[in-house]
Amino acid sequence: MESPENTTIEESTTTNNKSRSKCLDKYSVLIYVSHFLSSFGDRVWAFAVSIYLYYLYPGSLLLTAIYGLSTCLSLFIFLTPVGRMIDKSKRLKAARLTILIQNASVVIGAIMMAAAIYYKQDIMPIWNGGLQIVIYAVSIGIAIIAELASMANKIVLEKDWIVILADGNEKKLANLNATMRTINLCCKVIAPLVVGQIIGTFNLVVGAIFMASWNVVSAVAEYYLLYVIFSHIPGLSAQKQESFVPSSENVPLVQISTPEDSPDLNQLKKMESQLKSDVPPPPESMHTPSRHDNAESLTADKGLSMNNNHTSLTPRDGFEEISLVTPVSNKHANPKETPNIVQETRKKPDDKKHKAKDGLLCKSCAGWKHYFSHPVKFAGLALASLYMTVLSFDGVTIGYLSSQGVSAGMVGNLSAAAAAIGVLGSLSFPFFRRKLGKNTTGILGFGIETFCLVLCVASIFAPGSPFDPKSILNPFDTSGRNISYTADQLSLKEIWQTRSNIFLLMAGIATARYGLWVLPHSSFI
Repeated sequence: MESPENTTIEESTTTNNKSRSKCLDKYSVLIYVSHFLSSFGDRVWAFAVSIYLYYLYPGSLLLTAIYGLSTCLSLFIFLTPVGRMIDKSKRLKAARLTILIQNASVVIGAIMMAAAIYYKQDIMPIWNGGLQIVIYAVSIGIAIIAELASMANKIVLEKDWIVILADGNEKKLANLNATMRTINLCCKVIAPLVVGQIIGTFNLVVGAIFMASWNVVSAVAEYYLLYVIFSHIPGLSAQKQESFVPSSENVPLVQISTPEDSPDLNQLKKMESQLKSDVPPPPESMHTPSRHDNAESLTADKGLSMNNNHTSLTPRDGFEEISLVTPVSNKHANPKETPNIVQETRKKPDDKKHKAKDGLLCKSCAGWKHYFSHPVKFAGLALASLYMTVLSFDGVTIGYLSSQGVSAGMVGNLSAAAAAIGVLGSLSFPFFRRKLGKNTTGILGFGIETFCLVLCVASIFAPGSPFDPKSILNPFDTSGRNISYTADQLSLKEIWQTRSNIFLLMAGIATARYGLWVLPHSSFI
């Protein structure tokens, strides 16, 4: 029979766990709201920046293409150093920095591009068009910074904060990840609808004002919510655990202590004589190699001599007095006062080598080397090859549709529809997996995506396409590859009558998202 004391302890423990779970659920909602504000602003900017870049240089997809290529290269080069910086920074500081850079970049970029479009006629004569080129470069640079800050913010929240909120509960961590992903997908559907209708109904200036206002409010709200979470979850204020890989270069064999901490040589000699008189030596027949003998052979190369019965530190010529076991007291824990054996014994050429190893290129090479030693390297390459076949409503596609007379509102609706179809594919994956199995479901998703992309190939030869099939026979003839530019926005009926290729292209891109979102789930599991 249980005692009343044990029952009381169990009840109090259960009550504490319930209250702790409610507390964590409360702060989980706060991080969901913060993630929604951030994701919605990201999706709005990702959709609108391509439209602004196109209207900065109408009639050409040059700026949107440069932006897409520069963004991919920047993420490839700088994302790893950004991740290392986040690991070394405190959690609240990293979150504050990423929120500030991300939202400030969007505000500055939106206002600058809208002003450049509005005052385009006044800007063109300045510096013989040089100022306009500077605006192009700065706009793309700011957009890239915003994208990097957005990725850094996702790393802070999705890879670190929610792990602390889960508190070691795998089920709760899975729920947090699933909810964050759902919020991201919902924002991918809603954001193009909202900003597309604003730009299509009003103009680019109003759209820029909306984006700037949203990001200013969002920055304040995001930081406040994260600060509340940080203040009430003790685990977030704990120091991050850094991964440490021991090697022969960073593991000190001995520690040089300061003269004040080192034992006096005369005292050691007195202790040596006492030990000799009190402890009889063991018989030679009983002597076996011990850890002490091994230590003698190891320390001989370091300028130390060790006796069989006790440790005797006798300095040799050219060596300082060294203590193997003398601890360094707290009052001398200052690194300026306590030299490090690694720093003292390491030579200058070695320092240069270690600095070279910390370079950006070496870190990238080390990351690739680690990747190719991982068991899932081929699965990752297969998934990357899959995404080389993907068409989406990215910068080039949005710019091309704008050049063909498709309004921003219609492009936003199509982008939202494609995202919704992708969500439907993600939701239908568990059903197909139960009925067909994981591998068959993956093949089904790949087949659906390939079949839908055939519509995009057919759009090249459909009426209204700027492509001339005869140019394939003559590769030097570029007359059939020029994109016709339409300044006026066409209605849906006019697009159907004059540019049916647009319908095939948009239908292929949108429906292919279904198979695309089914296939990655098969690869991840």
